[in-house]
Amino acid sequence: MLSLALYPLALYFFVLALFYARRRPTLLTGWADFMLLAFGISGLLSLGIGRLVIPLKLIEFWGLGVWIHWALLYYLIACSVAWRLPPRTVIYHCSLDDIAAPLQKRLAEIDPDARWDRHFLSLPSCDCQVTITGDALGGHLLLQAVHSKPNKAVWGKIEQEFQTIRAEVNKRCGYQFWCWAGLAGALATFATYNLAIHFSEWKAVFIDYWL
Repeated sequence: MLSLALYPLALYFFVLALFYARRRPTLLTGWADFMLLAFGISGLLSLGIGRLVIPLKLIEFWGLGVWIHWALLYYLIACSVAWRLPPRTVIYHCSLDDIAAPLQKRLAEIDPDARWDRHFLSLPSCDCQVTITGDALGGHLLLQAVHSKPNKAVWGKIEQEFQTIRAEVNKRCGYQFWCWAGLAGALATFATYNLAIHFSEWKAVFIDYWL
């Protein structure tokens, strides 16, 4: 089970590595970023918690069908949580310094009355206030609405403007790429090695429940 649980996490790290390998920053909606994270930890959460919650007799009786229904329940819960999150956007491979100049030029197009003080963007005409925070290593930015919840059209306009700003940023492949790629490779190697050791057990399970 540990082998299967690590593959989604390895794939998640690999996708992050691809984000940091691109010359342009990658913008993800809050929903997409949350579901990407939910997929990454799905193996550890669904299989780990499932082994504690699901009765062993039910697993023996229903086989892999139990894990399929458990995974569907997990993603249903993840989608419902993502749907209730406040409006947010994540820009990978980008820092505040990277977007400072292009954002300053496009402030008037976003909102004529816009005010920006680096970590806080006020858009009076849109009745929206946005915090812009970055991690300590300058790997990504998080845009999140505060004090009020703008409608989808307003937030979509903000995301569209930041898509344009993002396209003006030119980055080199950073050290974050090597970190995430190394983690992805290490996890995938360990999972494959562990799966190969117990190949006979997995083969027996496959034949019993599927053939």
